[in-house]
Amino acid sequence: MQVLATIAPLNPASGSRVTLRASSADDRRMLALNSAKWVPAIIRRPSISDELFDGNFTGAINDGGATIDLAMFGLKRQDSLAAKYRYAGAAVTIYHGEIGDAWPWDVAFTGIVDTFTNDAERLSLRLKVNTAPFGVPALTSTYAGTGGKEGGADLKFKV
Repeated sequence: MQVLATIAPLNPASGSRVTLRASSADDRRMLALNSAKWVPAIIRRPSISDELFDGNFTGAINDGGATIDLAMFGLKRQDSLAAKYRYAGAAVTIYHGEIGDAWPWDVAFTGIVDTFTNDAERLSLRLKVNTAPFGVPALTSTYAGTGGKEGGADLKFKV
């Protein structure tokens, strides 16, 4: 099984996000998938966790997460400024498949960078599920309190 990853760090000079594409193998059949340029930079297979709860409904729900280590020199082959980018909060998607498989590959993880280190040309990303979209109310309409489908006066302005 091979791995591909897209990372969208912030370029502080332009204020915009760029897309870096990393591969776990140096094989031409992977490095041009989806008509995009992927660079061999994934050092080891990502670790993905998806434990949701402790099984007895007494604990908190645990968000999924992942870690991935990348060779910065590989990323700099794709974009010479890669070491200067800001990775915190960057969107990351990890794909998996076999060499020779057609695009799209299966998505193994989608999230954002929680923390990162860049030591000795090794970029280590700790990822988390992006829970921001779930932080807004799902129900926003309120009852008018006029009867029928709009509920009685006791429901007026209630979600």
